[in-house]
Amino acid sequence: MADLYRWQKGIRSLPSLELRRTVGGYITAKWGSLVLIPDIFGGPPKEKCDVSLTYGQAFYVSIPLFSGTVLLRSYSRDRLEYEIYQPEIETMLLDAGVDEAAEAVPIPLICGTVAHMQPQRTADVSGKMTYYLPDFAGALGTDWHFYDDGVLIDDSWADNGNGTISRSVNIVGTLTASGTGTMTDIGDLFAYAATRLSVELVSPHDADIPIDHCFTSNEYVTDVLGKVSWYAGYQYYFGKDYESGDRTMTLIAADEQNGESEVEKTDFQYVNYSWPNRVKILTANVTTYTASDEETETLTLYGASSVAGREETLSDVYSENATRVQTQAAWHLAYLEKPLVEIRMPFLRMPQHGEKVTFTDTTKAGVIVTDGYFHIEDISLSPKDRIMTLKGRGTLTFGSTS
Repeated sequence: MADLYRWQKGIRSLPSLELRRTVGGYITAKWGSLVLIPDIFGGPPKEKCDVSLTYGQAFYVSIPLFSGTVLLRSYSRDRLEYEIYQPEIETMLLDAGVDEAAEAVPIPLICGTVAHMQPQRTADVSGKMTYYLPDFAGALGTDWHFYDDGVLIDDSWADNGNGTISRSVNIVGTLTASGTGTMTDIGDLFAYAATRLSVELVSPHDADIPIDHCFTSNEYVTDVLGKVSWYAGYQYYFGKDYESGDRTMTLIAADEQNGESEVEKTDFQYVNYSWPNRVKILTANVTTYTASDEETETLTLYGASSVAGREETLSDVYSENATRVQTQAAWHLAYLEKPLVEIRMPFLRMPQHGEKVTFTDTTKAGVIVTDGYFHIEDISLSPKDRIMTLKGRGTLTFGSTS
């Protein structure tokens, strides 16, 4: 791997960096291009190169920014332009199986308490009705139950010991199952995902927000985690443990601190406050299931602004419990009503998402912020200009200079 620190005299333009949420609470990086002098390799340009990019005056005090792959985009007499490549994670959330039609199907995953989920039939047609064993906690007939068109049928089942279960008596109608899964909250789901992704999970906050959902659609695990984490008021990102070198996945609460720093008024060049998401009404739909049907209840919450504001919907809901959904919707409403703080300051260190930044502001005549803080949500870095811009929701206490 080449170290861009050793190429510093050959770098014509450093990439900028934006770290922000994409799918729900999934924080990803967006880079600009890297421009080098044409003869930096002492020969033909490399079409592909693994690099590490650090920022600083000396290697031993430099800030690690990026480790990955660059691909040659253009080559001219005076410059090489490379595109920074960040490979997508293509791991799926669910394991795959085969159904009675010999077609590939995802095996459902249960989190929390669910009612009348439909188990997946397997390819076994040996005279028995065989299904993939739902991942409920406890024992069938005691802790969780099977139903045939709503009629209890906990008898005549045999555990095949290979992740499937068979019934020797025919099922007449629609087979459903109800119970509580072995996973009950987002911390459990992220631990499961970390194992699938072969990463170390870092979770500084409780991550005990309950979810009650049966996952039946196979999507990229990163996308599902993004939607679930944001429903719960959390965010997550991938990184590396620089002591062990292990890949990490960090899960943080959006309104709790992931480290803390104080910014003096002489430290920042620009600060702005805005209220971009005034919400008049926030709704959330809660779907509950019966053996033969599903019912949807709409929860409605009203914002502090009864005159102006947008109508918002909490679109990704992961519970069949109206009280739990109400709690999460209330969190989202309160979060959206917080002011958005944007501070631009010299790039002296690498900030981290969720970091609590406290500050005072006397830059505006007549009005001061005597006590302000926000949790970093977006990070923009410009190593060339030695500037970083931090954005996040927070709390402001205004005072007066008069």
